[in-house]
Amino acid sequence: MSSFVSNVTFDCADPYSLARFWSQVTGRPIHAECEPGDEEVDVPLSDELNLVFIRVPKGKLEVQ
Repeated sequence: MSSFVSNVTFDCADPYSLARFWSQVTGRPIHAECEPGDEEVDVPLSDELNLVFIRVPKGKLEVQ
C-alpha cells in the first residue's frame, strides 16, 4: 500500500497574506476562489499537492 501527501497545512493569523507570500515564492497562484478575509486559503502546487493556510485564534498556547 502506498501513500502520498496531498496537503501541507499552516496555522496562521492571516491566511491570505501568508498564502500570497508563498504564492510569490513558489511562482504558483492562489486558488481562484480564495479571497482576502477567507478562513482557509489554498495555493495549489500541482494537481496532487496544495499548501493550505488556515486562520487560528491569535491566543494559541505557547510551548515552554
